[in-house]
Amino acid sequence: YGALRTLIGRLFASPWPMLGLLLAITLIWKRHSMKQRLLDTGKPIIKPRTDKFRYSLEALGLTLLIALPWPLLLWTFGWSMSSSLEVNTFTKSIAHTLVILSPAFFFLSAFRMLCLPGGLADKHFRWPSSSLQPLRKQLGILMVTFLPAAMIAVASIQYGSSIKGALSRIAFGILMGSMAWFFYRLFGPREPVLAAQFERHPDSLLTRFRYLWMALALVIPSLLVVLATAGFLYTAGVLTGSLVDTLWLILGFVVIHQMAVRWLLLVRRKLDFQAALERRRAALEAARKENERKDDAQQASDEIELEEPEIDLVALNEESMKLLNSAIVFGGLLSLWFVWSEVLPAFSGLESIELWHYTGSVDGVSTPIPVTLADII
Repeated sequence: YGALRTLIGRLFASPWPMLGLLLAITLIWKRHSMKQRLLDTGKPIIKPRTDKFRYSLEALGLTLLIALPWPLLLWTFGWSMSSSLEVNTFTKSIAHTLVILSPAFFFLSAFRMLCLPGGLADKHFRWPSSSLQPLRKQLGILMVTFLPAAMIAVASIQYGSSIKGALSRIAFGILMGSMAWFFYRLFGPREPVLAAQFERHPDSLLTRFRYLWMALALVIPSLLVVLATAGFLYTAGVLTGSLVDTLWLILGFVVIHQMAVRWLLLVRRKLDFQAALERRRAALEAARKENERKDDAQQASDEIELEEPEIDLVALNEESMKLLNSAIVFGGLLSLWFVWSEVLPAFSGLESIELWHYTGSVDGVSTPIPVTLADII
């Protein structure tokens, strides 16, 4: 009860926590109407006459707003409690954990909402439903396993040595296991999530090295579990944080890439539609020349139907796609450097974990040289 009274007092002590609380309540109240509006944005884009890029921007904004309220609520509670001087150490560690995990909760919720039937990925990005349904299911499983385990593991690091031990390592193992299972369901053989992507683009790097990505997704979490079990829980936690940030980064660039492709498709679709209009005008002019009476020409115009072409990704200009892909790769590599540059010193702790030795020559003298976990990674 003391923590609850402190939380209520902190909410009313500053306008920012109250603003966050009111915003979260408003978004929860408007969730149904925003979801309906999200589904409605997919209707005008069916035909070139009514298709506009602002519908996709609106769908993206609505997707983020629908996913925002509960993570915002947890962040508001956590920030309010963590900035208080009246709570004990355990309560403050839980508060810090809520602040740290609320972005992960938001990203998972947003990407799951992205896969909503009739939503952004379905209608605007035109992802196949055979991929969206299992992907949405796996994201739901990841949320109910990853977030609770991450909360226990992060709280154990925040709180201190009194609750570190078997519980924190078990939670960390569940956290890594949930991530490994999620990626196995993405890249595993006969898994439906990316099957359409592999079939449509057999020569892409994602398809050709799918088993390499699956192996890395299984090996890296296993190595982090070994590191945590060996007593380097903090180092494993720091590396896991950067790994999770990399996952959010990849998902973010996927959305950016798909929005850019959607814009290119729309431009190409508009150009083809204008060409169809020109062909129609030419046909009408020919019909007028062949008919002596104006009424006959009008009748001929009614009989001519305007075809609205369906444009696929392969219809895009190859140079535009190459430029887009190059920009995405460059931006991704630059962002990865920012994510990992601050945690590279954490690898120094791996130098003390010796796996085996081999005999080498140092200054002409045979000396046993250790192979550490840092060398393997």
